[in-house]
Amino acid sequence: MSISSATKSLTEDIENSYETRVAGVSTIVRETHQDLANLQREHKENANALRNELASFQQEQKGMADTLRNELASSRDELASSERERRQEFATFIGRTKDEVAAIEQDTNQKLTDFRYALRENANALRNELASFHREHKERSDALRNSLASSERERRQEFATFQNNLREQVTGITTSIATDHQQAHALLANLNTTMAAKRARN
Repeated sequence: MSISSATKSLTEDIENSYETRVAGVSTIVRETHQDLANLQREHKENANALRNELASFQQEQKGMADTLRNELASSRDELASSERERRQEFATFIGRTKDEVAAIEQDTNQKLTDFRYALRENANALRNELASFHREHKERSDALRNSLASSERERRQEFATFQNNLREQVTGITTSIATDHQQAHALLANLNTTMAAKRARN
């Protein structure tokens, strides 16, 4: 086929398909407009739904914020009330503790005073008892010493008396023995004289 024939055939094809292409483009344009319209409608609907959701969310957030503010206010009031009660209880506790400490100090001071007084009284009583014990001990020692001295004097006096009596008895016995000896000697001498005289006569 020659170039002119081919060109002619292509031109005819283009002319013949123009209506088809125009119709196709029109369809595409129409469908595109329809899609755009649908997209705009969906976008509008989504925007309305989003605005509604946002409004609802804002309302909920406002409600939650109001509830939170009320709860915070209530919590602040409760905390303030609790803090006042705590301070009151603490002040009461401190006051009661001070009173108890003061009572303990007073009781301790009184006990210390009583203890010192009792200690002083016991010390005085002990000193008096020791003084009485020393006095009684001295009296008993003096009495015992005097009794021992008296017993010693009596013993010595009795021993001296015993010695004197013994000496007198020994002297008496010695004197009696001497007298008996002299008498025996005299009797023996007389007996010898008598016996000699009798022998002389015979």
